[in-house]
Amino acid sequence: MKDRTGQRFGRWVVLEMMPGGRPGSPMVRCRCDCGTESVIGFGNLRDGRSASCGCYRREFGRSLAKPRANLVGSRFGRAIVLEYRSRPLHGASRTGVWCRCDCGKEFFARPGRLLSGHTTNCGCQRKSKYPSLAAYLKRRSICLRVQDLCIDCKSPKEADYLSIGRCQTCSDKAKQRKKEIRNEMRARRAAYVARGICLACTKNPVVDGLKRCQSCRDSHRELRERYARMGRCICGSTDPLVTKTLCQKCADRCVRRQRRLRDEVFAAYGGYRCRCCGETTPEFLHIDHVHNDGAEHRRRIGSGSRIYEWLRKNQFPPGFQVLCANCNLAKGHYGCCPHQRDREFACVMC
Repeated sequence: MKDRTGQRFGRWVVLEMMPGGRPGSPMVRCRCDCGTESVIGFGNLRDGRSASCGCYRREFGRSLAKPRANLVGSRFGRAIVLEYRSRPLHGASRTGVWCRCDCGKEFFARPGRLLSGHTTNCGCQRKSKYPSLAAYLKRRSICLRVQDLCIDCKSPKEADYLSIGRCQTCSDKAKQRKKEIRNEMRARRAAYVARGICLACTKNPVVDGLKRCQSCRDSHRELRERYARMGRCICGSTDPLVTKTLCQKCADRCVRRQRRLRDEVFAAYGGYRCRCCGETTPEFLHIDHVHNDGAEHRRRIGSGSRIYEWLRKNQFPPGFQVLCANCNLAKGHYGCCPHQRDREFACVMC
């Protein structure tokens, strides 16, 4: 291709030919009339797709722009314009106006939103009516409850559902959705446990059958220690502590979880009934090791609720039974419960 040095295309003047580019459209270095230099494909110059560095468009646009009205001192609702000001936004500078609301707060606004009426205050009117989205939803729910309307579909509720927020159809849908979410979370946790993945970060592997990796355990321990030094619950709440590390809400949740776990374990081994004497009071009943190896088992996995967790994790294996405290103590000390000895003696006498 012949040399195009010195030729003019719009406001561009070709300075030199550059290597590279597509066939028939080499790269050329040009200078605009405003002094800007740039490397452009010759095809863009030849076809007229590039006539300047952008200065012509800016100058032409300014010449056609309407004169901007001076908004300083104007009032829009509760806002008074103080001055024009620019502020950085996403790496660029955005020009707007600095306003003062009647509540005393100053804020940045776009002139177009003031002129269109979309911005009339700093947000104080919305906050004074509803401090948050939760307050708005609570207010809306109360209004619908007073009118005996469903909070989801706003239809009249049935007579049996007046005491709750939803009608029968929406209530059934909510229960079904909650059940699906719960089953989905359980399936996901089971998949992570089967793969040996941490349940907290879902990234790192775990060892020794634990549910969390060492990194998550260390971070959780540091968090608990920091909250303990601050006198706060491990959930982050500022409510007073009822135990060493738990508030009343977390303590009640732990008690409910432990009761559900205990009920599940005892149900798997015959329910709340002593296998020896027939005692049915739940507070008197324990899980006993049939082969008297409980001390070694507890040293290996721990005591208390950890035994219940181990039993559930291992699908309730054989070798365990339900005994009351008296039968369990006698079996541990003497190797045999007096009830069993009396029964054997009665059978011999018969």
